[in-house]
Amino acid sequence: MTKVLHNAFRVKSLKICGFSLLNVRLWWYSLAFVHLVVTAVVTLRIDVTVDADPSVRAYDHVRWKLITCWFNLIALAYLPLCLYCDWCEKREEPPYVANLRVLRDVIFTSILMPATTYADVTFWVTFLYDPSIIAPPRVFEYMPYWSQHSLHTVSMVTVIMDLLLTPRKKPRNIKPRFCFMVGFGTVYTLMVYVSYLQGEPVYEFLKTASDSIFLSLYLIFLIISTPSFYAGAADYLAGLPGLRLDGQE
Repeated sequence: MTKVLHNAFRVKSLKICGFSLLNVRLWWYSLAFVHLVVTAVVTLRIDVTVDADPSVRAYDHVRWKLITCWFNLIALAYLPLCLYCDWCEKREEPPYVANLRVLRDVIFTSILMPATTYADVTFWVTFLYDPSIIAPPRVFEYMPYWSQHSLHTVSMVTVIMDLLLTPRKKPRNIKPRFCFMVGFGTVYTLMVYVSYLQGEPVYEFLKTASDSIFLSLYLIFLIISTPSFYAGAADYLAGLPGLRLDGQE
């Protein structure tokens, strides 16, 4: 696996504007993680079960199936992984950290970057056009407006900053990572479809959806996610002096 997927750089000796890139990343990941934890605590404590409208009360179960919830939960695990890998690089790191760095890069390229791009783009397009497409309008009355930016704007800024601050080299074989991305989209679409068949549509507009709508959603995921996948997997700052791949001396 490592030979196929490996493109993780060590950046301990690299500086940006006079500051260690490693330290900049540690500060950024810490800030992003704290922000995400605060957002999660605030939004998950919102109780919509007290509403008189049954469709609003049902949202309490549905929200765990939203793609926003999925990619933010992944980010809650991904950001500590980034912090640990970078913290170990500042010290005498154990041998297994090289594999963790590969895992970190795969998660970012195959899941976090594509899913965040897809979720944030589709959310703002539909939310600004008609919020009732996503959920019953009263649901949004329970949520502070800033939370929408925390979940769907800051999340995109976070992955873009990660992309900019992390030099990468394109893997020799990109197919496994692309398959991971397609697999994630397939699993999520099937989950949404099964939920619909069980009488619990994840999004409001799916209450009257047909099979062709679900197929269209899957194709839209692939169309939006594929460019962001290749952006995350491409060579980026790989030629800078002071960089070396794990295993290089």
